Amino acid sequence: MAIDVQLNQTLELLKRYLDGRLRYRCIVIQGNDISLLSQVSHQVQSARDIFNAQVQEIDALDQFDDVGAPSCNAFIEKVKSIAFISPVLLTGPLHFLDYWSPSVRMVFWNFLAAFSNGPGIIVTDVFRTETVLGPFQAVDGFSRTDLRCLKSRLELTQDRLA
Repeated sequence: MAIDVQLNQTLELLKRYLDGRLRYRCIVIQGNDISLLSQVSHQVQSARDIFNAQVQEIDALDQFDDVGAPSCNAFIEKVKSIAFISPVLLTGPLHFLDYWSPSVRMVFWNFLAAFSNGPGIIVTDVFRTETVLGPFQAVDGFSRTDLRCLKSRLELTQDRLA
């Protein structure tokens, strides 16, 4: 029997963790099943009513340039150029991260964890632990799946200094 992610679960997660009153505007959804991550990505794209805007996707094919993996700064600028005005979906797996050193990956994850402008950034990716679990922590999951949702540690600290 195939396991599906229910649309209402995805929409509830977006409402809860990207609510306009929250300061930090990024969630990371991780899992090992690419088909489930794909379902979630499609559901996020249809969440126009939650954001009052069309979700802009940067999919796996747009995460590389003519030479290969972009620099961290170039990719962050690409995300920022969209994310200040529209919700952004980074559809994984994020293979470009495998080309960066751990310290460069940490810069990327720290940028996402501290992002606090615009409607929000949603990342769907395979399980990664080496640098993402520093600035992010698991806050939720999807029933009957191995998918988990990560949110900035800054969101959960009273003084915003983690």
